Parts: sequence; structure tokens; C-alpha cells
Amino acid sequence: MVVTGGRRLWNRVQADTAFHMNANPLEAWCTSCLDAMVLPEDVMPLVITDDGPALPLRQLAVRAGLGHLSRLGLVVHPELGPWIGIRILLFSQATHPPTGPLASPSPCEGCPAPCEPACPAAAISEAGWHATRCIAQRQTSATCTTACHARTACVIGQGNRYSAQQHAYHHDPINRRRWWSGSGDQSS
Repeated sequence: MVVTGGRRLWNRVQADTAFHMNANPLEAWCTSCLDAMVLPEDVMPLVITDDGPALPLRQLAVRAGLGHLSRLGLVVHPELGPWIGIRILLFSQATHPPTGPLASPSPCEGCPAPCEPACPAAAISEAGWHATRCIAQRQTSATCTTACHARTACVIGQGNRYSAQQHAYHHDPINRRRWWSGSGDQSS
């Protein structure tokens, strides 16, 4: 599994104009990196795309030791917080020792949970993320169009938090192109 944390990938792809006209510049950049890699013959890579197969990515990331499942329904890394993205999966027929879930407790344990009151849909609780409440809010209100307020309120990994433009890009896949331009102008 290849993941990114924080703003670094976004900044790198923003600086490389060769990918700007692509429908999904981040996917295109990851694919180009993968094309440059020399992988063992038994490894089959899969770049994660919006229209790709539905896979339990969060559960795979937890099992790979990349973080814990958070109240937000996202994987939360002890240092990066909820600001990680799963970009590429590598499948192999070879047997590898499991890295396993993290031994450390989840950063959500003992957290004052500022994510809960930050969610306008009340979709976050100690029991976890309530997808139906979140989706209903996003469908009926402009409040959550460009960012997840609960994710932004998470106190873990604040230094890795996405920029407003990057957050809007990931949060609004239907209107992604307008966020990529760099202006963040919702009217374009």
C-alpha cells in the first residue's frame, strides 16, 4: 500500500504543470510514478481512482499498520492525523510477514473529540461515523460542500492539514476541476 500524508503530494503535483490538464491530476501523477518503478514480476499495482473497484481501503490500511479507524470513519495516523490518502495498492502472490495493526492505542482514545460538535449533521459520535446523516447533510446543505468540518477540527496532525483548496478538491469530486485551478473560485 502506498499512501501520502499531508500536503506534500498536492504541492508536488501543483508544481508539475504536465498533469494540470488531466481530469484527475493526482491519479495521473501516481500512475506516472508507478510507470517509472521496477516492480517484481509477481506484483500487480492498482492506482486508486474515483471510478475504480470498491475496496475496503480503510480496513486494509488499519491491517497494514498505517493508523487506526477514527470516529470520523477515516484512518487516523498518530502523527499525520486524518490527513493521509491511500494512492496505490500493490498485490503480490508472495507471502510477506504481516505488519499488523498498530500496537499503540488510537489517538481518538482519551481525545476531547472536537470533531463531534464540529459536524453540522451530528454524524460523528463515540460510536463512529454515521454515513447516512453525513450524506443527507451534503445533499441538502451547502455547509459541507468544500470541507468536512469534523475532519478539520481533529486535533491530531494539525500541521499536516490539507489546504482549503486541497480539502475542497478531495471533498467535492464532481466539481474537482474548479478546485484544481488554484483559484478555489467556486463560480468557475
